[in-house]
Amino acid sequence: MNKILAVSVIMPVYNSRKYLEKAISSVLNQSLKDVEIICVDDCSSDGSLEVLRKLERSDRRVRVFRNKKNVGPGLSRNVGIKKARGEYVCFLDSDDWLEGDALERLHKKGKSENLDVVYIWPKLVFADRVVLDKRLLSLEDVEDKDVIFRKNLMRKVAWAPWSKFIKRELLIKNRINFPDIYIAEDMNFSAKVIYYAKKISFVDEYFYNYNLREGSLMSYTKPKRRIENYFESIRLMEGLLKEKRILEKYQREFLYFKLYNYLAIYGVMFYASEELDEILHKKKIWNDEDFKIINILKVGIFDSVMVGSFLIKIGLFSPVFKIREFFRILFRKWGKRNS
Repeated sequence: MNKILAVSVIMPVYNSRKYLEKAISSVLNQSLKDVEIICVDDCSSDGSLEVLRKLERSDRRVRVFRNKKNVGPGLSRNVGIKKARGEYVCFLDSDDWLEGDALERLHKKGKSENLDVVYIWPKLVFADRVVLDKRLLSLEDVEDKDVIFRKNLMRKVAWAPWSKFIKRELLIKNRINFPDIYIAEDMNFSAKVIYYAKKISFVDEYFYNYNLREGSLMSYTKPKRRIENYFESIRLMEGLLKEKRILEKYQREFLYFKLYNYLAIYGVMFYASEELDEILHKKKIWNDEDFKIINILKVGIFDSVMVGSFLIKIGLFSPVFKIREFFRILFRKWGKRNS
């Protein structure tokens, strides 16, 4: 019988050879030693697997698995969840790293308060600066799971897998896995974790270093697949809310969620060919009475006033949706398109 460890860190790997030693070392050098890091190579072609095997030979806490075919980060994390031996699990992207006492502090918090989920705050690491992510929870928030669920749907707390330190039993008991999509897979996973969790809290410090760089998953995922994945994300979330009979309760937040995904689709279309219109037509986006917004957006930036009117009409402006942030994104995208 395998020994139960304190923490399993799960890391999907795809063509990130030059970042692996730093990421893995940040786990092996933790003040908490009763840990393992499960690395799932998703058919890398840059020598990542060789680096992983070398590190596996040097420290038995490193466990390496390789997918038979490329399946994306979500399904790779599912492999890690299945193989994990930790009381708690957390996720690490292969180009990121943890602060040295992160796992000890998170595990202590989780154990002492019998928590199902401990939120992790990230530092956003750019080439020339570090920014603290401000989408935080308050002590009042964590006393009411309904507030957290609403904030999650509206992306006022992070969806990312690495943003949560999770009791493994919660995932196994409720069969919580990542869906079979390459991007936006974290949205459905995050919603399920919060729905099933009984006790949620946070440590009010920044333990995770999120490396914002070129060459990420978004840059090598084809536009058609990205758009289809965003549509699938909407379908999965709606299915979850209907299954749990809470769609009506969270109707306004779900509208925000749909809007977020539709704006993401719009962003993809800025850099893709016009043939993607056919995909949208097949998905019947144009017939969605709530979100003809994409068609409005495609006309041009000068018609974005119509978008604003639409958002005000359904009540998604302030405090739920920041006006300045919305238009800053639009102007930035418009500028790139015409540069």
